[in-house]
Amino acid sequence: MIVPGTVISSGRIDITASSGNVPAYVSQGFGFESDHSLCVDTAVPAGDIFVKGFRISANGALYGTTSANASDVWLGGLRCSALGQVVYESAAAVDAANGDPITSNGRLAIT
Repeated sequence: MIVPGTVISSGRIDITASSGNVPAYVSQGFGFESDHSLCVDTAVPAGDIFVKGFRISANGALYGTTSANASDVWLGGLRCSALGQVVYESAAAVDAANGDPITSNGRLAIT
């Protein structure tokens, strides 16, 4: 699981995504908003901070993208871009990988 205790609604992880997103706090290496949603930065990844293989912004936000590519790899059952971004989509989960909800397209299921 990305972070045990991550807020899950309707079988999906709650995220707040925007370019340059700055989390309110960091838990176990990942940034979260004050409403406890996972903080995702949609900007082009920069820097060399990685947690569990995923790239993290200098502010602590998880870099993420909705674009899947043939060069993607899987880390702990989650799709990861060549740049280190978690690949996600707002769709129903049909499976789980290490406790994280996964869509039919193999992406992290988010709200």
